[in-house]
Amino acid sequence: MEGWEIFFMPEEMYYQDCLSKLSPDDTVFDVGAGDLRFSLMMADMVRKVYAVEINPGLVSSALRIIGWDMPVNLTVICGNAFNMELPGDVTAVTCLMIHRKHEFPEPWKKARIIAYNK
Repeated sequence: MEGWEIFFMPEEMYYQDCLSKLSPDDTVFDVGAGDLRFSLMMADMVRKVYAVEINPGLVSSALRIIGWDMPVNLTVICGNAFNMELPGDVTAVTCLMIHRKHEFPEPWKKARIIAYNK
């Protein structure tokens, strides 16, 4: 990650468009999950969500707020998604980090990628 990329900026204007591209059978790898608000929305409508966020402060704050209400189909991972292998059951990768400067790893391209980039 470079400089300010570590800080989550909610891209709420893309939520509905992204959600419309998902189905109940999807398993989603959510890159840059931030405060988990979008991951929680997806967890209500898909089979499983892997929410990956590099910033431990955001993850810990979100988990404290969610507490025991964490959906059973939401797995939260604190780390750099771009350095991780895509879990084998993933059918879609979401990335609403519109200011990202890097490409998706080649192995990820086996999944449907739903991303927005300026």
